[in-house]
Amino acid sequence: MKNLYITLTFNFLFFAALAQTPCVDGMAGPYPCDRVDLMSSLTTEEIGGAQNQCDIWGWTSSTGREFAVVCKSNGTAFVEVTDPVNPVYLGDLPTHTVNSLWRDAKVYNDHAFIVSEAPGHGMQVFDLTQLLTIENPPLVFEEDAHYPSFGNAHNIVINEETGYAYGVGTDTFMGGLHIVNIQDPLNPVIAGAYAEDGYTHDAQVVVYHGPDTDYCGQEIAFNSNEDAVTIANVTDKEDCQTISVSPYPNSAYTHQGWLSEDHRFLFVNDELDEMNGLVSTTTTFIWDVTDLDAPELIGSYAGISTSIDHNMYVKWNQIFQSNYRSGLRILNSSRAEDGELNEIGFFDCTPEDDVALFSGTWSNYPYFASGTVVMTNMYGDFLVLQPKTISAEALKTIADGVDSVVFEVYTADDEGEVVFNTNDLPEGVFAGFDAYSGVGATAITLGGLAQLDPGTYDFQIVVSIEGVDEVFDASFTISEDTLPAISADAPDSGAVTDANPVFEWTDDFNGASLLLEVSDTPNFENILFSFEVTSSPFISPNSFLAGNYFWRLSNFPVCDEDPIFSNGANFGVVIPNVSEINSNIANVYPNPSQGVVVLDVLKAGELTIVNTLGERVAKFNLQVGSQSIDLEFLSSGMYLLQFEGHSAGRLVIE
Repeated sequence: MKNLYITLTFNFLFFAALAQTPCVDGMAGPYPCDRVDLMSSLTTEEIGGAQNQCDIWGWTSSTGREFAVVCKSNGTAFVEVTDPVNPVYLGDLPTHTVNSLWRDAKVYNDHAFIVSEAPGHGMQVFDLTQLLTIENPPLVFEEDAHYPSFGNAHNIVINEETGYAYGVGTDTFMGGLHIVNIQDPLNPVIAGAYAEDGYTHDAQVVVYHGPDTDYCGQEIAFNSNEDAVTIANVTDKEDCQTISVSPYPNSAYTHQGWLSEDHRFLFVNDELDEMNGLVSTTTTFIWDVTDLDAPELIGSYAGISTSIDHNMYVKWNQIFQSNYRSGLRILNSSRAEDGELNEIGFFDCTPEDDVALFSGTWSNYPYFASGTVVMTNMYGDFLVLQPKTISAEALKTIADGVDSVVFEVYTADDEGEVVFNTNDLPEGVFAGFDAYSGVGATAITLGGLAQLDPGTYDFQIVVSIEGVDEVFDASFTISEDTLPAISADAPDSGAVTDANPVFEWTDDFNGASLLLEVSDTPNFENILFSFEVTSSPFISPNSFLAGNYFWRLSNFPVCDEDPIFSNGANFGVVIPNVSEINSNIANVYPNPSQGVVVLDVLKAGELTIVNTLGERVAKFNLQVGSQSIDLEFLSSGMYLLQFEGHSAGRLVIE
């Protein structure tokens, strides 16, 4: 279904704008709610007037001030919500051409980038820093730049890590990704396109750091393409490649999706399955994308309402969904691995019904550091909300022999006394808690796990707020199949070896490659050598100067995960005089030398000369007796001598 035309009918009810209204006994004024307070609201007329509100995004200044970017049919309103109880409407940026039901905005580098379905609209660029000095709001603003290379666009997607914007549903490239370089925000230029799977309705584009090592560090687009989830590699903007196209049963209109923060799961909504009767209640699909080439639909969540789902975003392990006539729904995704989600809070801005109509909340923005969430209501109020939700990580897998694991509790409210605890920990396991920091994550570290056998252990995380307990079921699995704790056995601490040490360790790590690092400092701040190794023992191909060294092993972590390190072991390298090290060469002179060197050789063999970088620079076949070799071609410096593979001292060329 590549073109969608919808006749809209609306039944709605206006409420007077409300000041701060806590959610008490399931209501915040006239609005049904659970764990979400209404901080304030402004009518559409109070933010410049329009036929409807649509998309919304947010911006935080360098000084921490928070602003909502509110899209409307006739332009874009800017509202400061630093004080969520007293929002300030600062002004309006009018549409570039004509009015439209659809308008979308994203933010990069202190600039808003705005598109619309209005014909010929292109992409407006607005410098948000001018909002910081307004003295007499509201104002009528002008765009600071304009990108005209597409006309209408359904949506704009921005990867803030790379500085690329992706127009989707434009009148170019079959409606696929229209890629724009916005690293210089006021001078956007086209960079490429992706149209292999046709029209893209919405997308999320990230620098990938998930478990699929084939794509670590690459720029990946997760596209909602109407009848399938399409994943594309857009690292090379001029040669984007399809990774996978994944249709699913009973699809009606694949609308939008958002990744979990660890990039393991993609949560997807279908905008027409509720209206077409393909599902009985609002449904969210859970995709396992640990293998980008073969995503797997592992479950779905059926909500309690019958409304149409729309835009949703992930913060921590919570999903913030704007589901049209059932309002903001907040889901806990800590058990996504099991194909499960559960609702932990909501705020219904259209309490009269939950029918499958295209009215109600269009979108929300949950990423302010304060925990404030802003939300649009198409034919109602602009809303400023404060969730009071709590969720906890539920599932962890660690390697056998690892002694600790960290769970996190996520809180969206910074008020009230909070106490953390655990129940049913295995004997000998103990818990430590970071200081509660209000909005955000609080770490719970379980220690004493090394004494446990492999298996799954269930326990409970208890969060008490003002004496009321919230209990979360959690578990950790100790697995023999993952990389074990790394132990470094030899050279032992204090051991003395020759210039080419032999490294040994005991575990085979299931044939996994490891990183062997050598440093001259115990904290490994200065890495001298590093080698990829697969089996023990390992003979260093580089020669070492005399001195004290430290070495360790680590795994190669997936993307940006922290590596697992062995304990460091130290060893010394001692290189005495030549006659003490290798009796087969009685003498080397002069040393230092200006180029020609005489050697008294007692046994025939091969002499290798190595520089301090471990590179072989010369090789000679020596015969018994006194003989000279010409080394004038070598640069000044110190060199290592190796006779038949063994250290034979040092030589200085002046």
